[in-house]
This record gives sequence, structure tokens and C-alpha cells, in this order.
Amino acid sequence: MKHFTFKLILAFFFMGTAMNVSAFNVVNDEGQRIYYSITSGTNREVSVTYASLSTSTSGSTHYTGNVIIPSEITYNDAIYTVTSIGKYAFFNCKQVESVQLPSTITSIGNYAFYDCVLLSSINIPEGVTEIGNLAFFDCTSLTSIEIPSSVKTLRGKAFSTCTNLKKLILHEGLNEIELGVFEYCSSLKEVYLPTSVTIVARGAFNNCTSLESVSFPSTIIQIGNEGEDAPVFDECVNLQSIYCYMEEPCTFELKCFNDTTYNNAILYVPTGKKEVYKSTDYWHKFMNIAEFDVTAVKEIDKDVKIEVARYTIEGKKISSPQKGINILRMNDGTTQKVLVK
Repeated sequence: MKHFTFKLILAFFFMGTAMNVSAFNVVNDEGQRIYYSITSGTNREVSVTYASLSTSTSGSTHYTGNVIIPSEITYNDAIYTVTSIGKYAFFNCKQVESVQLPSTITSIGNYAFYDCVLLSSINIPEGVTEIGNLAFFDCTSLTSIEIPSSVKTLRGKAFSTCTNLKKLILHEGLNEIELGVFEYCSSLKEVYLPTSVTIVARGAFNNCTSLESVSFPSTIIQIGNEGEDAPVFDECVNLQSIYCYMEEPCTFELKCFNDTTYNNAILYVPTGKKEVYKSTDYWHKFMNIAEFDVTAVKEIDKDVKIEVARYTIEGKKISSPQKGINILRMNDGTTQKVLVK
């Protein structure tokens, strides 16, 4: 029930409906009324905002269906560029199904799409540098998301409780994944972190109960919050394979993974580094440590198929090739049969 805490806090904060007195609206080419606020009069820039905030269980209705945001608007005979999605812009808009953002957008604010439970499609343009706290919290119809290389940090709980999120693409450029960003994404099966990522904060993937495979690039220096013994992959009860490309084990605390993962998952480490990991806190807690050739696949490329798990023909999971037919599960969800002689 912890992931409902934020809903309760916001409900008490707003207590019904709050009008946005500074907002004005312009009808787009599709006849949709979009609300804006001026963020820079000098540069003539505006942010998409809301008409009013509502914590009603039926949701806010100022945005519905398929919403198209234009790259520029005309207001009071002046042309303004649309450069951001402001905080709370689509808050609790339970009838929004898709949103198309222009290439001029550079930021998505806190709570921007909070509780948009029917939102199933949205593009995040190259050029967006920040996705705010709880920006897509509880977007339970969202099945895939692609984070462009321009995004450097994913703020706290940005995609928390997106329970149907199955496909996650993170591009080079992302540096840090903050507190609880993907927690309760219970349909997510695989996570491949690009080589630009250096820090994964506490709770980032807690309660991702379908997660089976995660890969850490050689650039990772910290998993969890330093000096804080808090989980990062708590209740990831189906986590089977953890690939570490780090030649030297990075810092993490005991509770980063739970006992189920320590006992059942296979930790893959670079060839020749098994003993190093076995003698390092708390990597030594893993009961199954195997080596793999990191030069075979240089880091993680979403366009390259790599093996994430291996099984016998009888379906028994194995940590290394065995004679006979082996079944390989690849990072794109496909399987392959190979004959090992």
C-alpha cells in the first residue's frame, strides 16, 4: 500500500479543485483547447498547463482522448514557442489516451501526467533534458517508453506504478536514475542500462515482480544510496540474471537485493573476476556467480541480440553451456535453440 501514499498526500493538499488563474487557452488545429502559461516574455516561451486541478475520483476533464501539443502558438498577436510541459499539466486526467509532443519541448514537470490511467502512448522528444518527480506516476496503461539521449536524470518516482510497462529503452546520455523511478513496474522483464549511467538510487526497481534480467555497465559506481542500507531491487522475486560489466565491483549495501535474489539469481561477472566479486561486500552474498566474456558484446546495445538466460531442452536453467540442445532466451524476448557439442 506504500505506493498510494502520494495520492493521499495530494488529495489532502488540493482538497477538491484549484483554479489556475494565470492560464490562458488556445485552440489547436485539431480543435482541442490547450492551456498555457507564459514562462518567458522576452524569449516568448510558454508551458503547457492546466485549467484547474481536481482530485476527484472521476478525474479532470480539461484534457481527454488524443491530445496534440503544437510547437508554437499565437497569443495576443505574438508567436510563442511551446518549450515545456508544466507541473500538474495533465494531473488526474483519467480520460487522456495519447499525447503527441513537439520537438520544441525541453522539460516535463513534476506530476505532469500523474494518474493518467488511460494514457497508452506518448513520445518524449530528443531535446528533453529533465523528466520531473512522479511525472508519469500511475500511468497504468503505458506499455512502452523510450528515454532519449538528451535526458540526463530521471527524477524520483518518475514512472512509478506504471504496472503495464513492458518495454523500456534507455539511451546513452542518461547519468542517474533517482529514488523509486521504476518501482512497482510489475510487468517489466528486462532492464539494460546504457554506459552513461553511473548511479542507480535506492528503490529504483523495487517491486518489479516480473523482472528477470538486469545489466549494469562498466561505468556504474554506485547502486543504492551510499551509507544507506535500503533496497534497490526489493521483491524482484523473479530476477534470474544479473550481468555486471564492471571489472571492479561497485559500491552497494546489503539490502540492495533480497535473499531470494542472492540465493537464486546468477551473477555474471567479467572473465577472471569471479574471485574478486566473491571477496567483496556484499557481492559475496550471491550463491551463484559465473564468468562471461564482456568483449563478446561490448556493453549493452538495444539493437544487438544478447543471451540473458540459458536452459536445457527439459527447461532447467543452467549457468553455462552443456552438451546437447541448449535453449537461449535473448534480450528482445525471443528464444534460440543451439546444439552444444
